[in-house]
Amino acid sequence: MSGKKQMGLCISCGKKFTPGKLWKARFKEEDVKAAVKFYSKGMSAAEVKEKMKHRDVIVSRWTIIKWYNKYAGKI
Repeated sequence: MSGKKQMGLCISCGKKFTPGKLWKARFKEEDVKAAVKFYSKGMSAAEVKEKMKHRDVIVSRWTIIKWYNKYAGKI
């Protein structure tokens, strides 16, 4: 497999996107979902950061908060 991804083009705004993806692939989708889930259940960003570290995912508290603000309604 070449590693290429099919891209789509939004008709209304003209931006390119990858169909079926909510975000770019720097972090795995399941890791982002887990972090948002932990934060939405009342854990602090620092607690979520430590929990993600046990999953071998190094992420900042600020990133966790940004993920929550961006994806909480979509997950």
